[in-house]
Amino acid sequence: LISLSYLTKKLTPSILSQVDDKVAAQKSSLESALNGKIQQFSDELKNGSATGSVYAAVTLANGKTLKGNTGTEVVLRSGSASCVASAAPGLMDTTAGGALSNGSSLSGNHLYLVTADGWGVRASGGSATLLVRGSYTIS
Repeated sequence: LISLSYLTKKLTPSILSQVDDKVAAQKSSLESALNGKIQQFSDELKNGSATGSVYAAVTLANGKTLKGNTGTEVVLRSGSASCVASAAPGLMDTTAGGALSNGSSLSGNHLYLVTADGWGVRASGGSATLLVRGSYTIS
């Protein structure tokens, strides 16, 4: 038989201590994994390779080109920009239900989809501010 005093003074504190140790170890492991994912996503946003559901605000200097991967979404918020593509359709205008070919001007606040890797948008007549979701590079 086990006495009540043994349970309350020895066994219970020992079990609680083991549980606390396991919880602390698991908490540390989860925090480390979460911090790693946060850093990875932050780096992807900075490099323009985030594929999540977050739009990144991008300012293109005059003459600079944003080239996206297939499916990258672009919204022209301010300034002026034109489509850069080697074949039609270069960008799909999902707002108007049309398509843009190389050199065509983007309309403000329209949502465009890049239809092939390496096609995109060039700022013209000054800088342009874009909202971008998906992978892209700037050159």
